[in-house]
Amino acid sequence: MSRLFTFLKLLLCFALIAVAAIFEYTNSSMKGDVLSWFTGVKENKFITENRKAKDGRIKETDETPFLSFNTSNPHSDSWCPYATCNNSPMCLPCQRRYLFIFATGRSGSTSLLKMLNFLPSVRLSGENMNQLHTASKLLSNIRSKNNLLEQNFDREGAWAHNAISPQSVSCSIQGVLNAINPPPQRVQQNVNIRGHPSIKEFDRDMIFGAKTIRYQNGEWNVKESAKYIKENFPCSRIVINIRSNVKDQLKSVTKYLGSNKEG
Repeated sequence: MSRLFTFLKLLLCFALIAVAAIFEYTNSSMKGDVLSWFTGVKENKFITENRKAKDGRIKETDETPFLSFNTSNPHSDSWCPYATCNNSPMCLPCQRRYLFIFATGRSGSTSLLKMLNFLPSVRLSGENMNQLHTASKLLSNIRSKNNLLEQNFDREGAWAHNAISPQSVSCSIQGVLNAINPPPQRVQQNVNIRGHPSIKEFDRDMIFGAKTIRYQNGEWNVKESAKYIKENFPCSRIVINIRSNVKDQLKSVTKYLGSNKEG
């Protein structure tokens, strides 16, 4: 009899907890399924608010970095506080930090490159035949007609595609530079050996980048080239490297770049 009484008391306690939970849930401002309420996940609340917003934007909150689409900057207090970061499931454009050396020939840029590579967590590559400009042609081609990168909506017909989020191609552009600036060979060879880091782990806090004397040699003006870096390498810093001997630099430009441009 005592066991039955204990069981009934336990059953009653569970029933009261269930009733309290249902009552709290139905009176909660959070809209979503019961599982979301029990686990404390507030994602549904923000999705609902996002759908109600006329411009589709969400106010920045502590939960913003956990949303599929947000503008949070992981380096806002250090490397790139003014970067524009349109994060999406397709790309996190500000996740990786970059450092570029834009220099003229015969300005000591290779020496500067070596010095910066002595710093911890910095890996800059050397000349790459202006791959930054070559990669930009991908964007200019996409934007040449119907500007697909501005179509953040599902589209049907001959030009069908799903919504393309702002800066979603930036990670592909970054990938071109990252692919020709890999970790040391010894790191790559030891990836599958127990106790050694993966490439992702090795590069987790690494600052990537490159040195180039050919960036200005592309088919673009200063404004266009600056906009390209700002959009596709938003979390980057740039070192402009020149020297006072302008004549020797001009000779280098003419000899190696075949350019007779003024200015």
